[in-house]
Amino acid sequence: MRGASPSPARGRDPGRPAGRLPREGRRDNVSGIAGRSSRPAAATPGRRRPVALSIPPGFTPPEPRTPVPTPAPDPTYRNARREAIVILCAWLASTVYCCAYAFLFGYQRDGRPLSVDDIRPVLGIPSWVFWGVMAPWLACSAFTAWFAGFRMADDDLGADLADELDRDIREAAEHGGDADARA
Repeated sequence: MRGASPSPARGRDPGRPAGRLPREGRRDNVSGIAGRSSRPAAATPGRRRPVALSIPPGFTPPEPRTPVPTPAPDPTYRNARREAIVILCAWLASTVYCCAYAFLFGYQRDGRPLSVDDIRPVLGIPSWVFWGVMAPWLACSAFTAWFAGFRMADDDLGADLADELDRDIREAAEHGGDADARA
């Protein structure tokens, strides 16, 4: 017989089937305790009552805001960003190439034992070191020289204040030197 237990649990009515709480202690899906539901009795499950909003007297809605135009990006920033992306891509490509080449040709792996015949020196350097490290290093150096010399934009950064800075340094030196050194 389901529900009847041979020994009643402490605090439970022995005449009530096991597993059922009295109506006043049962959980309800809406508010937690049956009999205290916030849902009206006539409401159908899954539907909500419309909420009436009251607008206080004298309330006027705010004026609609006009969208703030976004300023055009600074050309110096735009150039620096583009150059950084190109340099990052070049770095990533060279790193992937170096790691992949060294892994494939410089390490002993299952099914590919290395022997003295695999060294094949190029200019006295093991071939995997020459083609996996030295060649990409030389290619990156050539790329850096080309990119810095011909592709990077020479943007105007404003007035050159080097003469004014030199003058301020000389004046400070004439008037007792560095203030931090005296302290």
